[in-house]
Amino acid sequence: MSQQRKSVRVVIVNWRTPLLTERAARSLWPQLRAGDELVVVDNASASADPHDNSLAHLRRLGAKLGSAGPARFGLVQARRNGGFGYGVNLGARNLRQDALVLLNSDAYALEGFVDALTAPLGHDLVEATTARLLLEGRWRLVDDGAKPPNPQAPSAVKPASPQAPQRRRARQHAIFQPAGPQRRRARQPAIFQPAAPRRRRP
Repeated sequence: MSQQRKSVRVVIVNWRTPLLTERAARSLWPQLRAGDELVVVDNASASADPHDNSLAHLRRLGAKLGSAGPARFGLVQARRNGGFGYGVNLGARNLRQDALVLLNSDAYALEGFVDALTAPLGHDLVEATTARLLLEGRWRLVDDGAKPPNPQAPSAVKPASPQAPQRRRARQHAIFQPAGPQRRRARQPAIFQPAAPRRRRP
């Protein structure tokens, strides 16, 4: 691991997927060093299922990881499920590190992820970097000839269920779909691998 890389805070948002969140956290933990921090935000998982054990599971995870490395582990309990961005903002509050790293709870990082992701940030023109996404299994791009729906168009908006507050939300546009025999598999975990930075024009 590079001795000169910038310090990072990694934020992982959990919602009812504690086992996947643990896998994501463990994939990054060996890459962290003193001054780094891993923050897991539970987005009020128990509000959807009183029997959800996310908090208990993540507390145990924090006790294990926190005693086995130089980085800090933090667990944030959201009072409500405000969505992914809401959870990220909670995890990023009072940021003291040089860089903020986001990892989805259903993804895991390959070796060298943090070093490669933060290395370009030492250059003046680099504000952010991203990563290449690799999908396990067989997938193909959705090519139905249609453009992603406009969230403001009536056909792209539907009311929430009667039991929920009456809010409207845009339908998600699928980018990938399973190919071949894996079509019936509901969801595949993603793997992240470092990629080139995104630069700002001078």
